[in-house]
Amino acid sequence: MAAGGEVLLTVPLIGWTPLDRSIRWGFSVAKYGAQQQTECSYSGYPSWCRPDAGNGVKGDGTDVTGNDPHDTSVEIGPGFVTGWLSHLAGRVGWAAQGGVRYVALDNEPMLWNSTHRDVHPAPVTYDEIWSLTENYALAIKSLDPDIRILGPVVWGWCAYFYSASDGCFPGPDRAAHGNMDFLPWYLKQVHDYELSRGVRLVDYLDVHFYPQADGVYQGGESAAEVRLRSLKSLYDPSYTDESWIGQPVNLIPRMKGWIDQYAPGLGLAITEYSWGPDDQPSAALAQAESLAIFGREGVDLATRWVAPEEGSLTEDAFRLFLDYDGAGAKVDGDSVFASSGDVDRLGAYAVHGADGRLFLLLFNKSQSPLSARVTLAGATLQPAALFRFDASNRLGPAGTATPADGRLDLDLPARSATLAVLSGVAWEGRYGDLNLDGTVDAQDHLLLAGWLSGALPAGAPPFGASPALADLDGSGSVAVADLVILACYLAGEIDALPL
Repeated sequence: MAAGGEVLLTVPLIGWTPLDRSIRWGFSVAKYGAQQQTECSYSGYPSWCRPDAGNGVKGDGTDVTGNDPHDTSVEIGPGFVTGWLSHLAGRVGWAAQGGVRYVALDNEPMLWNSTHRDVHPAPVTYDEIWSLTENYALAIKSLDPDIRILGPVVWGWCAYFYSASDGCFPGPDRAAHGNMDFLPWYLKQVHDYELSRGVRLVDYLDVHFYPQADGVYQGGESAAEVRLRSLKSLYDPSYTDESWIGQPVNLIPRMKGWIDQYAPGLGLAITEYSWGPDDQPSAALAQAESLAIFGREGVDLATRWVAPEEGSLTEDAFRLFLDYDGAGAKVDGDSVFASSGDVDRLGAYAVHGADGRLFLLLFNKSQSPLSARVTLAGATLQPAALFRFDASNRLGPAGTATPADGRLDLDLPARSATLAVLSGVAWEGRYGDLNLDGTVDAQDHLLLAGWLSGALPAGAPPFGASPALADLDGSGSVAVADLVILACYLAGEIDALPL
């Protein structure tokens, strides 16, 4: 925290915590009988292994049942969590004083009956997760109202729709809850509780996402193409996921749509994700582009599992945004529309900084060099400083490029990430110019009306601008009031935008 980092603290909801700091195991061979594997047989009999630590599976393949959770753990409740938070506040202050501001409600509860079956063998249900959310989140908010809570921290695709009790298909638990998918149902409970009690128990919808296509994590560069294509599962409703999922994931628009429908005002957090090993160039490229996608699509908070190895290309993927010049310069500002004629070969993103700089992020995903011609509508191009990493080179300066006739021509090495930084970019008709044609007119009014009705997605042609450019009253959100303001501007009743 002293170095400027933020803590995302995971607190237990499962009802148990370790007895102490001693190494203990849940399925003792001496206590529960012979098992298929022990720590020793699994790990190749190293000197440190414990032959009594079984895997909880009998020789016939059935699970050991009826074990005593007290072998390893002790019961806890909300008081344990609030006591822990109070202890931390005593050391670093409360949330408003710079202490812990973000708290996650446990981790992947739909997997407890496998990952933690020694203490929670029964699969969780809709009602159990909500009951735990209500009890623990209310205790946390009562202790420190400024803490922002993330939930339900689910593991992935199946858990977006179903409880662990139902598995990965519609079942009795879903039927008993109006046949609603799990996350929409959960969001509705959050919203209904806030309406009835005046307390928002959960501030961020928290999900995990790992691409499921074969080879993404173990396939090395042989899996580079599917690894890079799988980024489209974050945002593209027409991309069929190349895995057992076998249908469009459309992750971020899907989640934001559920939030808008069932719990307006919540943020979206993706607190576990990864696109492969740190030492794979295509994984580093995917990591960099995923950050650009998160910014463009409006993810509010994201944390990678796990932090990249120091000195790796994947570390450079983060540095491209957080320290691209080695002196602390960051890509920071509002996402503006950028398009590519072939997103499987070239990813294109743009960010307009508050200081007038324009950041262009170009990701050559092909195995060959590419020549890119960048045209900016409604902007004055200035010479660009280039920064880049590729399979053979760490992140560093890559020269400059001078625009001509409103275009910037760049040569992009194979499998490379390039940042072009242009200073002093002048924009015309920034607010209200939703199709980025340089003027604010009736077409922009139609686009805003379509977006507010849900009929038109922002960020895609013809609504090319960031939704922030439609926030005409400076409220921090886009609403019908902005549509009225735009109509008044077009009628000559308002001289300038924004208000």
